[in-house]
Amino acid sequence: MKKIVLFFLTTVFVVSCVKEAPKNTPNTVKKESTTKTKQIEKKDEIQDLKFTLPDIVAKIGDEKILKNDILLELEKIEAQFKRFKQHVTETQKKSMAINIVDNIIRQKLMQKYAKDNSLVVSDEDINKEFEGSKKRFKSEEDYQNFLKQNQLSEEKIKDEIKSRHLNKMVIEHAVLQKIVVSEDSIKKYYDEHPKEFIEPEKIKARHILIKASENDTKEFHEEAQKKINGILENLKKTKGKDFIEVAMKESESPSKTNGGSLGDWIGRGQLAPGFEKAIFSLKKGDFSDVVKTSFGYHIVKLEDYKEERKLSFDEEKKRVEDKIRMDLSREKVKEFFSTLKKENNVEIFIK
Repeated sequence: MKKIVLFFLTTVFVVSCVKEAPKNTPNTVKKESTTKTKQIEKKDEIQDLKFTLPDIVAKIGDEKILKNDILLELEKIEAQFKRFKQHVTETQKKSMAINIVDNIIRQKLMQKYAKDNSLVVSDEDINKEFEGSKKRFKSEEDYQNFLKQNQLSEEKIKDEIKSRHLNKMVIEHAVLQKIVVSEDSIKKYYDEHPKEFIEPEKIKARHILIKASENDTKEFHEEAQKKINGILENLKKTKGKDFIEVAMKESESPSKTNGGSLGDWIGRGQLAPGFEKAIFSLKKGDFSDVVKTSFGYHIVKLEDYKEERKLSFDEEKKRVEDKIRMDLSREKVKEFFSTLKKENNVEIFIK
């Protein structure tokens, strides 16, 4: 459930650079009209907007979202791009403006839903996350520099934390807790998608490497081959029973500390072609002749092998349930916001 909530909050709803647009009461409009008109004109000149933003970009019932609200947020986003010496195209600006409007609307609708349903974020939860975030900085100086560079204040950070928590509560309350995934739907998906539940063959293996790259001399390669061939002859005498000890002593790979282990179960397509072919052609317990790769010369031993198999319904039941729940959640969240927009008479005027 937490993963599903996090998915929606991070990919759909929360844009951290977008703050709540101020409520447009008559007094607010009067205060802004004299001080912000020049700002708007200047921003239009600086940004050279080729698409047109109307003075009122959207309405939620009688509440207005103004052009200036969007331009202020666009300016912040452009500043972030400039920090990384990236140019924002007119197409990107228009897309950003639409996203900003959409996120302001979503945020306001979620706040209204939370209020109507008595959903409240506690100060304790806000402060706990805030203090945890602050501890990630090595020093107070680093923390203050971060605030300065991103034009943030502690109050704004706490407001954003509060918004995230509130959004999470709304989605859980309005959507996720109402989703029920039946046993029949899980079984149906499992039966109708057999290829998704095939586990390919896998191996566990060890290797010994004597390094020699394409940049090394012919003489260097000859010396490396002589050394690996000597190791191979000794392994044949012991039938590879001391492979781990030999790898730890002779191998020039970092894996020597683990007895040449290549790690946990490995499937096809994860190793260099020649190396992979040599391993998958072995029987359990056998070791190869010398195998050449771009890293040098190897001897490989097959430690264990799992054949391709179909994963059982019981093994995959939880994963299938999570997938179905995620898919349903995407649909239901879209429906939820579509309904909220209709109920609150949302209108968007950007073309």
